[in-house]
Amino acid sequence: MLVSTVGLQAPNGLIYYLTITNDGALIPVAAPTTGSPVVTNYWPFSTIQAMIRRYAGKPTENQITTPELQSEINFYLSSILPLELMSDSCEAYWDTPITSELYSLPDSIISLSEPMTLDYGLPSQQYDPNYFFDPISEDEADLLYFNMLIVDTQPQKFFQTWPNNQLWTPAQPYAVLYYGRQLLFRPPPDQTYTFRSPALIKPTALANNTDVMPRDIWGQFIAYAVAHKLVSEDGDATREAQLLKRKDWAMNLCRNQDLIADGDLLLRPVGRW
Repeated sequence: MLVSTVGLQAPNGLIYYLTITNDGALIPVAAPTTGSPVVTNYWPFSTIQAMIRRYAGKPTENQITTPELQSEINFYLSSILPLELMSDSCEAYWDTPITSELYSLPDSIISLSEPMTLDYGLPSQQYDPNYFFDPISEDEADLLYFNMLIVDTQPQKFFQTWPNNQLWTPAQPYAVLYYGRQLLFRPPPDQTYTFRSPALIKPTALANNTDVMPRDIWGQFIAYAVAHKLVSEDGDATREAQLLKRKDWAMNLCRNQDLIADGDLLLRPVGRW
């Protein structure tokens, strides 16, 4: 049974039309099919689904329905892939206004990292470490000079400095507890501030057959990864081991692409012998 017909645009600009079947086969079409979408990505949503069916040996709806398969793909894309690849394409700055002391991270954010900053700095005369409620180190004072918050991830340590049973006079926050997907600012903000932090972001879920991911190369990785998960649930140890090797291979390709993009991995021509 046919899944879809798409036109894939090659780097040379030529468009090749392929029919994708339920078992993952790619069949060249001699003439363009009327209404067939043209995609410049080699791994649109339809191709990923078809290849997972092929790799996992689940070509029919009786084995796994399309909604179930799409859910598996999007869960892996949003919740697992960013943590496995740690790709630059999943990283961005998160800016949000704060008006109260406690904030929860939105579902679209996986995690935050330092430096965390506010948009207003303390007056220069207040950078004296002795100014604060509890003395802080000169290094911490230097952080504040650049609007960086003093970040703590250990509640016990944080509440030794900022007891939770004490009322604090609202002012510009200079300390934050980041714990359990929540942010607790101290002192509580006395006005609206803009909080900024580097964040690991969930990629946008795929919905339509022509939808693509931020990186084309992720398509192959997702296909192997989801197929490996499905096969492991079936208890096929031999096939599971084969797919794990392919998944690891595809993961290394994705990571190398990030290194090349960042300039950390240089490609050099291979010498001829």
